[in-house]
Amino acid sequence: MRINNILNLLLIGCRIFIGLVFMFSGFVKGIDPLGTTYKLIDYFNAFNLGFLEPLSLAFSILLNMSEFLLGVGLVFGVFQRFFIWMVSVYMLVFTPLTFILAIYNPVTDCGCFGDAIVMTNWQTFFKNLVIVAILFPVFLNRNKLISSLGLKKQWVITGVAITGFLFISAQTYHHLPYIDFRPYKTGTFIPDAMTIPEGMPTDSFTYSVMYKKGDQLREFALEDIASIDSTWQWVETKSKLVRRGYHPPIHDFYFTNNEGENITDSILHNSSYVFLAISHKLNKANMKGLEKLKTNFDFSRQHNYNFYLATASISEEIDFCTSKYQLPFHFYAADDIMLKTIVRSNPGLVLIKDGTIIKKWHHNDFPNKEELQQLTSN
Repeated sequence: MRINNILNLLLIGCRIFIGLVFMFSGFVKGIDPLGTTYKLIDYFNAFNLGFLEPLSLAFSILLNMSEFLLGVGLVFGVFQRFFIWMVSVYMLVFTPLTFILAIYNPVTDCGCFGDAIVMTNWQTFFKNLVIVAILFPVFLNRNKLISSLGLKKQWVITGVAITGFLFISAQTYHHLPYIDFRPYKTGTFIPDAMTIPEGMPTDSFTYSVMYKKGDQLREFALEDIASIDSTWQWVETKSKLVRRGYHPPIHDFYFTNNEGENITDSILHNSSYVFLAISHKLNKANMKGLEKLKTNFDFSRQHNYNFYLATASISEEIDFCTSKYQLPFHFYAADDIMLKTIVRSNPGLVLIKDGTIIKKWHHNDFPNKEELQQLTSN
């Protein structure tokens, strides 16, 4: 009897552990639905499924909610047999998929824990193997796990979990995530986040050279180049990453003007306030939000603050929006991924001073002149 009790406790512990992993994964992505949306778009493009892009937000919310709900079911012992089955099916699908992703590496970051914990595809695959190993005895003994909760309480917990998750996802979609796991969170001193600390390892590569003679193509190591005679013709030099070094959290903070000149320093090294408006794609921007930016632009002009609107859109889209909505801004070019990482809003607004992010706004929450006056007078 005592051994049986110990085994039951172990099974319950395994069930709760797996549930916590699923709850955490669903929650950290659920509070940033656009993050998962962008990751799904990356996967769709990598597998030539671009036609699914319009459904990416719906898929994001559905996927994140299903993970969270599976976790709730296992942690609280709600409809245990059903949720154990669902988790098993989930792992049966995603474990082989992550193995394929690890081999071909179409997207370097799996996104399984959003931006809270960044994992490579191989790390994700091995993580899934550990979960499968823990899940196996739970699945075999699923009929022995009996919930202490009545049917009504189980339905209440499930309903509360679904309602709460959808509410949080909706709030963070229409505003900004409650918790910002990205490197551009409020309070970040950007120059520090771009710096590689002294003594940290850098990327290590091996190099080889491809040479051709007639129809023969051969790869030589660098140390063998001296033995190559003049009958061989150089084709290309190849590099292979053998050890990944330290990469600073921010490594792509770069902006240019219409002439292609780098204006990043004027944003980072300005002792006054800098308004950085962001619209990664103007053709997908909320136009009411773009028009609201005029208030912030006027305020910046009145107080001699620099105002930049950064986008990854092509010049035709910029000209179209400028003409149609009478936008007074100067546009600056930046990388699409970097812009989507800075702020989860299109358009969004970031206030920077001395290279430090003071505050960020979703277009639904753009400040009025009184709020800006109070903020910049401190």
